[in-house]
Parts: sequence; C-alpha cells; structure tokens
Amino acid sequence: MLPLRLRRRYKKRTIRRGQAEVVGGLIILTILMVLVIPMLLKGYQDVTRLTEQARDIETRVDIKFKERISISGTRLEDVGPDLWPGLWINNTGTIQVTLKTLFIINMETGSVVAALDLTQARPGITPLIENMYLNPDPTFSPSPPPPAGNPIILKPGDKLYIVFNDAHPAMLNPEKLMVRILSGEGVLHPLTGEGQGQGLLVPPKMGEAEFEPWKGAFNPYAGFKLIGGEELLNGGKVIALQPSLYIRDLYIPYDVSFIYDDDTNPGLYRIHIEVDSGYWWWWEDLFGDGDCVLYSGDTLEIYGFLGTYFTYGVYTYLDGYAAKVVINGNLCKKGTINYFDPSNSVEISDFDGNGVNELVMYSLKNGPLYSPLNVDADYNGYEYHDALGWIYIAQRDISGQDFIRITGKLNYYWTMRLVSGGADVYRNLRIFSIVVWEYDPTSGSYTLRHYRDYSYTENKPQQFQFSTVFPLDRNKTYRIGMIFYDNYAKIDNPETSGYSYLEFTYALEYLVVEYGRYNPLFSQTPPIYIVAIPDPSIIQGIGEAEYASYYGLTINDAKLAAQSELLNLTIDELEKNGLIDYIVISDVTSLCSILFNSPSGLANVPPKYAVVIWLQGNASISSVAGSCGVDDSILLDYVKSYHWVFAQISGRPLWGSISYFAGGSQVKEKPGGGANITDPGLNARIMYKAYLMPIEAEFEYLIEAQPSCLVDEATFYHNTTYTIERYGTMSFWASCIADPTVSGIFMVNPVNIDWAGDGDGVLPGATVQMALYAALEAYKILTP
Repeated sequence: MLPLRLRRRYKKRTIRRGQAEVVGGLIILTILMVLVIPMLLKGYQDVTRLTEQARDIETRVDIKFKERISISGTRLEDVGPDLWPGLWINNTGTIQVTLKTLFIINMETGSVVAALDLTQARPGITPLIENMYLNPDPTFSPSPPPPAGNPIILKPGDKLYIVFNDAHPAMLNPEKLMVRILSGEGVLHPLTGEGQGQGLLVPPKMGEAEFEPWKGAFNPYAGFKLIGGEELLNGGKVIALQPSLYIRDLYIPYDVSFIYDDDTNPGLYRIHIEVDSGYWWWWEDLFGDGDCVLYSGDTLEIYGFLGTYFTYGVYTYLDGYAAKVVINGNLCKKGTINYFDPSNSVEISDFDGNGVNELVMYSLKNGPLYSPLNVDADYNGYEYHDALGWIYIAQRDISGQDFIRITGKLNYYWTMRLVSGGADVYRNLRIFSIVVWEYDPTSGSYTLRHYRDYSYTENKPQQFQFSTVFPLDRNKTYRIGMIFYDNYAKIDNPETSGYSYLEFTYALEYLVVEYGRYNPLFSQTPPIYIVAIPDPSIIQGIGEAEYASYYGLTINDAKLAAQSELLNLTIDELEKNGLIDYIVISDVTSLCSILFNSPSGLANVPPKYAVVIWLQGNASISSVAGSCGVDDSILLDYVKSYHWVFAQISGRPLWGSISYFAGGSQVKEKPGGGANITDPGLNARIMYKAYLMPIEAEFEYLIEAQPSCLVDEATFYHNTTYTIERYGTMSFWASCIADPTVSGIFMVNPVNIDWAGDGDGVLPGATVQMALYAALEAYKILTP
C-alpha cells in the first residue's frame, strides 16, 4: 500500500496520441483529389490546365522511380589498351534516360577528379574522353553519340561505352576511381537496384578487396562481421550483471532529485536526492538493518544503480539494485557488481521468423514467436523482481585504429506484467547500449570506455537497426560489444495503488564492425553546433503544415515534432561519419553564450571555423537571437569574421527579401517560370558535391552567382511555378574567397521537405544529408 500522503496528493493523466498510417500506393490518388475539387468549381480552361499539371506531376514521380542505369567498368586484360580505361553505361530499365552529368571520384580522398557535362563532353572537345561508342558492335565500329550541345538519351536496352584518355592526369590510378551518373531527373534513386547509377571504373579481380567510397571523416578499410546467433556466440561471450544491494519499493520526498551516468560504474546510473526538509518528521530505513537511515534534509547518493527510477509529484520512487549508498557524504553501505552465468535466460533461436537465428536474452521469454514464459533470469528466486543486464563481448582485439563503426540489427520485445491496477513508465531508462572496452595492460583488464545508449519507447519496435562511430587511440587495444538492460524492477501507480513489472526480450541478429584511420581530408574535424530550440514561436518553414496534416497534430506540435526528427537525423548522419564532437544548442541562453559574444555569455570569443547547423527554418534571426542583440546584419558579421559555415537545413533563405551580402545587394524576385540557374551557380553546385544527393533537389529558390569571384555575390530568385523543372545551389560565399581574413559561407537548402513521402519534395533524411555533406565540403575549403 502506498503512503496515504502520496495517494491523496496527485492524479495522473495519460495522453496517448495515435499516428496516421502511411499508404504509399495512394500518392497518385492524393494528387488527383487535391486537383479534382478545384476542377468542379472552375471553368473548362481551368479544368484543362489543372489536368495537365496533374499529369505532369504524375509523370515526374513515375519517371524518377522507373529509371534504371547500370555502370560497369572494365579491366585492361579484358578489353585491351585501345579501349581502356573504359566504362559501360547501360539502360536496363523500361523508359529512356537522359544522361546529364558524369562524376569521377577518388575513393581514397573523396575528391572529385572530374565533373563532365554530358551534353558537351565529346571526343576531341573534352581532353579526358578518348572515344564514345553508342550501341557498338563486337568490333567497336564507329558509332558516335549525338553532337555536342545535344543530350545523350539512352532508350531501353541502349549501351554507351566511354573510353578515357589514359595519359590524362585524372587517370593516373584508375583502379581507385568511382563513377557516378546524374540523369535529367536527378540522382538515380529507385527503391531497388543496388549500386544504381554508380560503379567502379576498374572492377576488382576475384578475391580482391574493393575500396569503400569516401563519405566523411571516417574512412573504414577493414573489419569483421558476426551474422546469426551461432556466429555471435562462437565469436564472443555473454555474461550477466546485477549490483548486490537491493533497494525495494522506496518513496522519498525530495527537494532535488535526478539520475545520470555513473562514471565509477560505466553503463549504470548514479542517483542524487536531496530529501525534502519540510518533512521534519520523515525518516526511512533503506535496508531494514539500520545501516542507512534517511531523515528530512539529508542528501542521498546511490552509485551503480540498475532498476526503476521515477519522480511523481514530490516523491522519488526507487526499486532496484545498487553498488554503493552514501548519505551526507558518508558511506553507509557498499556492495559489489555481481557477474554470473546467464544460461538460464539466453538461447539461440529464430526470434522473428526470418530464417536467421538470433542470440536471445530474456527476463520474460516473450515475443512474436514465443508464448510468455516466466524466467528467474538472475537466479534470485523472484521472477517479478529481475532487474539485470546482459553483456555481450566480441572476442577480437582491435588496435592501431583511429575510428570504429559498429552496425547491427536487434529485435526486441517488452511486456507489461500487470499485478494490480496497472502502471506506466514515468522515466525512460536505457534499454541497450553499444559499447567499447579499452584494455589496460597494467591490470590486464578491460574498462568500458565508450557507450551509446538507446532508451525505452512504448512503440515496441520488433526490429531495431543501428550504426554508430567511436573514436579510438591507435596506440591502445579495444574490444566491442553490447549491454542489454532489464531496468524496471517494479513500476508503481500512485493513482490506484496498483503496480506492474516491465520485462524485456532481446534478440541480436548481427554485428558488423569496421575500423580505419582518419580521412586525410579531415586532418582536423570541424567544431559543429546544432541550433535546435524547441519553441514553436521561433520555428518556421520546416514543412510543419504537411507534418501536422499527415500526423494529425496541431501546427505547434508539428513544429516541435518535425524539428526533433530533423535533429535526430542530423545527429545520426554526423555520428555515422565519425563526427561525434557536436554540441546541440537547445535554448536561447546557450545560443547567446556559446555562439555569440553576449555580455552575459560564457564565450569571450565566439568559435572560429565552426559549422553551424540551423534547425529553426526561416524564423527570423532577430526573433530567435534578439536577446543576444543579434539581427541579420550582425549574424552576417559573425559568419564572415569568424569564418563559419552556416547551414540552413530548410526554409526560404533567412535573409528574406534583402541580402546583406556583397555590399547589401537586393535579393530580386523573378516571375515564376523564368528563372534558370546560371553557369557559375551550376559550377558551385557541382563543387559542393551534388553527386552525394540521394535525390536531386527541386528547389523553390534559385541562385545566381556572379563570376567575378568564386561565388562573390548571390541573388536568389523565387520560382513560384512548381510544375516546371527547377534546380538550385545550396550555398554561396558570404565574402570573396580571395580575402581569407573576411570569409565565411552561408548555405541554404530551400527544399520542400516531403514528410508524407508522396513525392512532393525531398525526403527528410535526404534533406539533412544534402545540407551536411555540402557543409563539410565547404568547411574543408574554408579552413586554412
């Protein structure tokens, strides 16, 4: 029975929000429905015009998902010196494809060796190209492509063979080159078709290792994989852990209460509680033996905690295990971390029914293919009170490396075992962690050095794929693995005096481990600041209207949810590529103190050569950072003077109708349908690695760049006609690169974010990728 004072004081309301289901097959129906209603209200001319626009949109979406291009390099011994280095470009689909741009990329460095416009690149005109053959016969009789100035169009079944000039400097090491093609519709990106639109210039021989294309700071070249429960168990070991001190069903009135990571027991928690001094009569014997007694006003520290923790009203609730308890700075009880044989709760079986056995761990054997089975997972005699962790360690030493990437697939399932009334989780704790142990040659033991944890969610996914990167010291030795937690010993319901237990089943299907050294292009990694302030009044232009409609939310809730998703995508993309030293700025005070030299801030000098990722959309600078004394022009001064790469993930350009760049030139709005990207703008887009875009961006804004400098001055054109093809660059220089003392880069990615996945814009993940890759490339150019 809960204390009467708690049951009288509080009542909990639970709000659950459903999500709309996505039906991908309705994309065309959705487009037509949007157009049919206006048709009924307008005359014959409007009906005709709208029908043509609908047909155009439908055709564009259809084309994007039907294009199929295969890229096949050749070997010298297979084709002979007259046809090598050579490349086949084959249309393997059912529709014609217009070839637009060919990129040749050095896979060791990630640099673009050449970017060829395939409407102009021809033998005799482009030094890099020796010959071209369109649908050649076996003897390669002359069959020239269209003359320069005309696009190369491949009908279904057509083949184009390009012979490169082997004396050209770009062909010095052809076996290290990759080729990527952009079509007239953008990057070839069907949902199927591995390697679509790209391939190696020289394929490896049987048994030869392939280069992995460069994709950021992390450049892996070796590793290992463990697939299936048998390989995982044979290549590693599982042990279980549980702290020895049991703190049972404890309510403590508090003034201060929080939980955080315990550095002395990595992977477990530390709890700090300052007991409410207003309860002058309150006391509690923690273990019933008089060793640890709490009184009003005391300070409690719990180390190595594993179990249930939440605060409810003025009370902190604990039910779990600890390694040490300290009151008012004095040790009152010290236990241990117990490690034991987990065989009672581990097996190899096909948890999800996909034909691959998993390594399964459970405190209650449950899941899609299991019937619930009570398990005494930690052998303590209490099935309901199991709260423990399982440790999986891959038995391979890793040394001499700078980075490691761990990728895997985990199935998990949880169940709420109701005892009385029912209860919810009031604070989400980690349920599994990806970890790295460092070997200590002095003690001969391994210490947990890195871990990335994932928290409980009530959505109960049955499959979880993850990928994360950790930095290593190449002079030290490491092992990798995972820790799985059954955190929740007991969950109390103060409203009903009911309680329940949350039990987990985990099934690890595979681990892929890659390691490597620093990419030479990133001798130093950029300081990265992500501005994501969760205040709907200063979020705008991140697709919140579509997000609200699709998920059934209010506009304000949609702003917060969309920004949160963009933040998660940004962090995931950075971490996948080895960039883990980022700072998330989530409030205006931090914005002022970290980025701007605010009088009340902590920063005496703002950071230099920083990458700033802006997730507020096109909310005005003054509305976001006004309390810092910052407006458009002042922000521009920071970008230029401190050499920032300022990347705006989405929304119209922040500076609205006025540009303070290049002496305050006006941003002109040109009538829709008349704006085209200029040649300097095209070159800028190529320089910022448009080949890395998963989807060719269809921008609402275009950019015109003047050729007097690299991109000395820029003018955005607003294109209001959405049914025509439109392209735009993502970046321009804030100041001429020729003046290194005053240089910075403002980047804008003004795409429509396609939250519904219906083809009307760019998918959120692609939007983030485009902005981040362009920002990282710009950083390399900007830094001295």
